[in-house]
Amino acid sequence: MKFNEAFAMYSAPGKVSLRRFQYELARSNATMAIWLGKQWLGQKDLQVVDQTVNFRNPFANLTEEELKKIANEP
Repeated sequence: MKFNEAFAMYSAPGKVSLRRFQYELARSNATMAIWLGKQWLGQKDLQVVDQTVNFRNPFANLTEEELKKIANEP
C-alpha cells in the first residue's frame, strides 16, 4: 500500500471526528459557525466600496459669455 492510500484510509475517521466536534462547537461559537460557512458552504464576507463623488460644477450656471470672460482674464 502506498503512503497516500494509507493516509486517505486512516485519516478519514479523524476528519469525521473533527467535523462532528466543529459542528457542536458552532452551536455556541459564532466564529466557528462563520468559519464553517466560509469553508464548506462557499460563503464570504461582502465588502462594498462606494466611490461616489459628489462634485458640484461651480461653472454650471454661467452663460457662455461669462465663461469666455473668465477664460480671458489674466
